[in-house]
Amino acid sequence: MIISHTHKFIFVKTRKTAGSSIEVELSKYCGPDDVVTPISPPVSGHVPRNDKGFFNPIAEILERTAQGRKATFVDLLSQRRYYNHMKAALIRSRVGRRCWNEYLTFSIDRNPWDKTVSHYAMLRERSHGKLSPDDYFSNGVFATNFEHYADHDGNIIVDRIIRYENLDDELAEILGSLGLTFGGKLVANAKSGHRLSTDNWENLFGSKYDTKMVEIFRREIEIFGYEHP
Repeated sequence: MIISHTHKFIFVKTRKTAGSSIEVELSKYCGPDDVVTPISPPVSGHVPRNDKGFFNPIAEILERTAQGRKATFVDLLSQRRYYNHMKAALIRSRVGRRCWNEYLTFSIDRNPWDKTVSHYAMLRERSHGKLSPDDYFSNGVFATNFEHYADHDGNIIVDRIIRYENLDDELAEILGSLGLTFGGKLVANAKSGHRLSTDNWENLFGSKYDTKMVEIFRREIEIFGYEHP
């Protein structure tokens, strides 16, 4: 994720949506006092900064569950102030509501079927080819992103959500509104080694999990009107 005090924007990174590539691009506009969280593995041209440090935990202690409060104290003791894939509600608590409301906040999401193919391919690669489609859906870990840009009550709290399918055009609009020039095409291609397209869906999954997909990604499908390609 990125907090640019220089240009007054906050980017909330989501999963399987070219988030690392966007971060690399956005980091080019960041100054020495801005927050740029690390990417693993590191990407050339992307220089993390200001992600460590103490923070006021009171707001999130009041808002979070018992498990969440424990995580807050762990972050506080380890000075883990900001980190990759941090949820918008937590960023808002740590940066402060005044800053959050004054800055342009944005995130990105992607067709769930396309996203799931990419997510499965990544996990299968990590398992050295041993992860089957049945295992993937049984494990219950999916690239859902709604909770990244919504608060605990299910309200979207970012100003804008880019659609991955229109990434270049919508990113150009956002940067243009901030007075920044975008080249018109995202050059960075971080973590692209395991990406597949939705064209692989039928070969990988067929129609077996169609109903489950609608259940898992219900909120994202409702918001964006995504359909099975």
